[in-house]
Parts: sequence; C-alpha cells; structure tokens
Amino acid sequence: MKSVYLFFKGILIGIALVLPGLSGSLMAVLLGMYQEIVSWMASFGKNIRSLLVLGAGALIGILISAKVVLVLCVAYPGPCNWFFLGLVAGGLPMLIKGVKGRNFTKPGFIPLILGFAAILTMALFTGTTADFQVAISRISGVQDAGILLVAGFISCGLMMFPGVSGSVLLILLGQYGTVYGAVSDITNYSRWSEILPICALFAVGGILGILLISKLMKWAMGRFPRLVQWLILGLTSGTCASLAWVCMGKGEKAFSLVYLLFFGLGFGATMLTARLERKNKG
Repeated sequence: MKSVYLFFKGILIGIALVLPGLSGSLMAVLLGMYQEIVSWMASFGKNIRSLLVLGAGALIGILISAKVVLVLCVAYPGPCNWFFLGLVAGGLPMLIKGVKGRNFTKPGFIPLILGFAAILTMALFTGTTADFQVAISRISGVQDAGILLVAGFISCGLMMFPGVSGSVLLILLGQYGTVYGAVSDITNYSRWSEILPICALFAVGGILGILLISKLMKWAMGRFPRLVQWLILGLTSGTCASLAWVCMGKGEKAFSLVYLLFFGLGFGATMLTARLERKNKG
C-alpha cells in the first residue's frame, strides 16, 4: 500500500513538473516528503526501489499533462507567459517571509545576488523570447546533444531547490517545446528514431544534475540553511525578472487587462499552494 501512495504522489509531482512556475520540489514539500526525497537522491543506491516507484508515477503525471500544456502554450503564448509569471511571483512573498527578520548582512547578500545574476545571465545568454515551439526536432550533431544535456542538467538540477521551476528554466533555455514536445509524442512509434535520442540525452543530463545537486543540497541544508534560503530567493527573483522581461517584450498587448487577469490567476494559485503548505506543516 505504501508503494501505491508513493506512486500517486509521483503523479502529482509529475504534473507540477510540467507546469512552468510550479515545481516538483514544491509539490514534494506540500506532500511532506521533500527532505525524504533529497535523502533518497543523495543515497541513490540504497533507495532505488522507492525512487523507481516515485519516478514511474512522475512519468505518468508528465505524460498526462505535457500535451495539454504544450498545446495551450503554442496557441496562447501571451496569456500563458503572464500566468507563469504570476505563478513564480506568487512564491516570492513566502520566500521573503522565510528570510524576514534576518539581518541583511554580507553572508546573506552574496547567495542572493549570485542566484539572481545566474538566472538573469542564463536568460540573456539564451534569449528572452520564451519560444514554446520545438527548437530541436532531431539530433543532428554534437551541438544539439550538448544543448539537451546542459538543459537537462540545469533544469532538473536546480529544480531540487524548493520554488525553482525546472519548466521555467527550460523556457528561458528555449527548450521547453523540444523536451515536452518529444515527451507528449512518445506514443507515436513512427517518430521514435527522433524522439528517443532527445529524451535520452535530456534524461542523462537531468539525472546527473539531480544526483549532484541533491548531494550538495543535503550538505548545504545541514550546514548553511539560512544561506540556502537566500540563494533560493535569489534564484526565484531572477526567474521572475527574466519572465517579466519576456512579458514586457510582447508589446502593448502585454498591458491588457486579460494578461493582467492571467497574472493574477497565477499569483493567486501559488499563494493558495503556499497556504496549503503552511496548513500541512501545522
């Protein structure tokens, strides 16, 4: 029965992974198993059965939601961008509250700025158009393979930080459509020769990122919990700033009431999620 519960929790985490602005790690926090998962990842060999059950559930969740989310993003990029911005921005009050009252001294200032600068630099380096189209339809060379490995490493590794969305990072890297387009079309056997290499390379990069970052997270959370909170705030603030840049780049329509409504819906959804988290902890 424990495996069944773990499997269904994995499905919820998988759905959260697909939605830009939400994160699998935040969903794990809500489900009361974040620290447990980090420990499992840090000691992979000893907990492989639990991780396989959880991973199978997450895969089902991704397959269920990927097609729907990608279709909406391609058809309505403007409203989706503002909704995702709202989802990310809605997490800032919770993160700020987590560090509120602590002296804004040099030790906290450094990881905050580093986290913010890292995400903003990545967004500037890869562009700020948030294209949901498929950037890589097939692996045609070493460059394509390298891009997918790096995308997997960054998006999956950094999503180990609660509140950091791997899907938003994929958007900023310009590979959201590539990855979830391949995943959503995995049942199309005629395209397996194109899809499987994309999924495999992304998965390899993702696994390496998760294993490395989870070990670092376990160590850092044990020794420098306050600095980790400042770093998470910096990463989330940088993500928010990058998405805001994307939204403002859409022209006059970016200021329409419809877009602001979608921003409000996203912001409210994250605030509600945070409230549920507090109740769960209580």
